[in-house]
Amino acid sequence: MLGRARISLNYIPKGTNCKENGCEHAGTQYYLGVPRHAHLSWAGSFDIFIKLRHNADPSHRSPYVRLIAVPQTLISSHQTIQSVSAALMAELYSIFSRHYESVSFEQFSNDFYEKDFVVLLRDPIQQAVCGFSTVAIFEQVVCSQKIRLVYSGDTIIDPRYWGGQALVKAWCHLAGQIKALRREVPLYWLLISKGYRTYLYLPLFSYRFYPSHDCEVPSFEKEIIRDFGRFKFGSWFNELLGVVSFPESRGHLRAELADVPDRRVQNPHVAFFLRANPQYRNGDELVCITRLDEANMRSLARRYFLVGMKALDGHTSEQAPFSPNLDLIESFTT
Repeated sequence: MLGRARISLNYIPKGTNCKENGCEHAGTQYYLGVPRHAHLSWAGSFDIFIKLRHNADPSHRSPYVRLIAVPQTLISSHQTIQSVSAALMAELYSIFSRHYESVSFEQFSNDFYEKDFVVLLRDPIQQAVCGFSTVAIFEQVVCSQKIRLVYSGDTIIDPRYWGGQALVKAWCHLAGQIKALRREVPLYWLLISKGYRTYLYLPLFSYRFYPSHDCEVPSFEKEIIRDFGRFKFGSWFNELLGVVSFPESRGHLRAELADVPDRRVQNPHVAFFLRANPQYRNGDELVCITRLDEANMRSLARRYFLVGMKALDGHTSEQAPFSPNLDLIESFTT
């Protein structure tokens, strides 16, 4: 409950030809009266942005203002799976179970320990984990060419922090480090999507990804998907559809998170996902792939991918400060 609070407003007088970076009037301080019966509360950590209407008069007793609560940038880190403590594992499962159903702690743990790394997102004030993404690395030979796969497992972000870029930055930084250890080996990201939000990371990261609404899957990428699907999921993988379908759910989104808003259905990527994986509510997973390199990655993803590569300049697998010897990563053929 607040009375009066001094704030800084970017006041733009009527008729000013203001620019994106502000103008000479920006930063003026005003007192904003807040009714004493008003309750301002929210969960999580937020930056507060207050916008004065373009034609408002700051001398007016009650100027029109708009308060926008924006989640603060989460703190990111990554560590090896072997270094995750029992307490942290329990915390991760707690987050996971708030978003997914039909997954026991034992099942979650078994899947978790098949990965190599986990990217963690924490609240900058409370230090609580607000999201995570697991990663495994595989090698594969396709058409006599060795490649590496970064395979994404469980990926969760607390809905309070949706829209932030912390995961994109941290994940791409890690992928860049993995790439730097074998620059000559093509690196691909293999993502299984059981919800449209996960699928939307692909157009956020890459120019070309598969499957997609606007092109066919090339034969090379199709073979990667086929070989990995057979290796990882066996008979549960439908090669024709490119979908993993379990006899009974091994984890599916809770109903309130699985629902697709009408405005989202108009997005061609979302519409494609719903066609390609119509049983996603039951836990079916669409197997997707994109190449991770400078030419195919979009601006923000590319920037942090290159930062990650630069961080390991001069390091070998054995010297990498973030991982065990990646020469021991799992390889597979079918």
